[in-house]
Parts: sequence; structure tokens; C-alpha cells
Amino acid sequence: MSNPNTALLTGASAGIGTVYTDPLARTLAGIDSVDAPQDVRIEAWSRLARDLDLKKLARTTQVVGLSRIPEVVARMFEGKVQGRTVVDVNA
Repeated sequence: MSNPNTALLTGASAGIGTVYTDPLARTLAGIDSVDAPQDVRIEAWSRLARDLDLKKLARTTQVVGLSRIPEVVARMFEGKVQGRTVVDVNA
């Protein structure tokens, strides 16, 4: 999700949805290293690169174009969306 033209659309099972831009989404995921010393940041990002199972992460994320937002939001209100939905504004 490093593309500046993407946003993260999240929703609770109650159907509440919010759009977060990519930097805020990383903070919500608990990856906020701004105030950490550089050696701690390097270790944290190295561990993520080493330990994060990208296949599992990919299974919890869907990428949709702008035209699919109404469909995805409707499914959110029905409690049928799990994981993260990335909206690619160029798709």
C-alpha cells in the first residue's frame, strides 16, 4: 500500500466504515515508528520484513476500484466484509 493514490477502507461488523489514507492506516496497524530511535526502527522494520507472512496478509486484503465502492460498502453494512479493502483510485 505504498501507492499514494490508494486509501484503506475499513469497517466494523456493525457496518460502520471509515476511509483512512495510507500513512494513517499504517499508524492504525500499530506501525508508528516516528518517535522511536533509528536503531529501534531498523530492527522493527527488519523483523517485519523477515517474519511477516505476505501470503497470509494478501488473503486478508482486497483491492477494488472506485466503481466497486457502493458494492463493498453495501457488503460492509451486511457484515460480509472481513479484512482490509484497499481502494485503488486508478483502477
